[in-house]
Amino acid sequence: MASVRESHERYARAMLLRNVFRSVAGRFGRRRLVATMVVVAIMVGPAPSSAGASTPSGFRIIPSPRIDGGYLYSVSASSSWNAWAVGEDSWERHGLVLRWHSGQWTRFSTPYDDQVRIWRTVVTTSSKTVWLYGDTSTSPVDEIFLVRWNGVSFTRIPVPAHNYLGSAEIAALSPTDLWMTWVSLVSPTQSVWGISHWNGTAWQEYASCGGGIDMVSHNDVWTTGGCHWNGTGMQEIPSSDSNAIDFPWTVMIEGTGRWDGSDWGLIPMPQRPNDVISFGATEAWSVGQRQNSQGQWRTLIEHYVDGAWHDLGGPNASIGPSQLEGGTRIPGTATGMWAVGIGGGYPLILRHD
Repeated sequence: MASVRESHERYARAMLLRNVFRSVAGRFGRRRLVATMVVVAIMVGPAPSSAGASTPSGFRIIPSPRIDGGYLYSVSASSSWNAWAVGEDSWERHGLVLRWHSGQWTRFSTPYDDQVRIWRTVVTTSSKTVWLYGDTSTSPVDEIFLVRWNGVSFTRIPVPAHNYLGSAEIAALSPTDLWMTWVSLVSPTQSVWGISHWNGTAWQEYASCGGGIDMVSHNDVWTTGGCHWNGTGMQEIPSSDSNAIDFPWTVMIEGTGRWDGSDWGLIPMPQRPNDVISFGATEAWSVGQRQNSQGQWRTLIEHYVDGAWHDLGGPNASIGPSQLEGGTRIPGTATGMWAVGIGGGYPLILRHD
């Protein structure tokens, strides 16, 4: 059974062939266009029905730039009118940045898109403070790009010198308060985790722990790799073995974990998600992907309420595989959320109001 990425790549290749065939048909006539579309239909398979607004999740698809091979991994918002989403343009093999402004999503270029293979994480703290982390996805080590948008332009921030493996995560509250977890190659067979803090002018490195990271406040920082910053020092805590965290929730191998004061209490789930969105200790949402009975990849949206996870399905692209990689709350709203991924070979963006 094909993996979700293989399904997207197969579909994207079919769409590329369709475009080529259409060009040929324009030269040689309608009969060849019909014949080539039959070939494409065989390659792609039947179009899955769109869940759209008919699902009980409350999410709906929001129009976004139609970028072949556009794949979104992370989304962040500072208000209902300001949000950013990042990922990769897999056809052009460089970073992809989208911005929600004036009621629509548009592509937003940075001076580093051609150097960055994938923008992996975005953190938006205000309309004038946006952090992006990306890397070159080279082997055996990556070049890390950490850049900040100040409302006018992007500035690249130098990062500590390590042999990065492209597994960094960031969390920030302001231009002068950012944490970054990372993995560094110290020998051909050994790597170490680390965590560093940026105060606006310099880095300070702390204990060897990494994974996902979330800032509740300046003095309350949590990682999934076994560290908690309490404002005066780094405390060792149990690891959740994940990169997804929105305190007090995290994603674990068997489902989700919720911090109980001393450990991540496991709450099993039928489907392990890619990301979790916290609404406090008693409510959360999770997003990811699943395979249906026909082997098609579809979006996964689950809601934790009344002490249990509820599978609510989710809107899907009208054709081709769909999946969600990341989600976030929309500040200033009671139930607003964004979720992003890929659908039908193009960026997929969902909103919940």
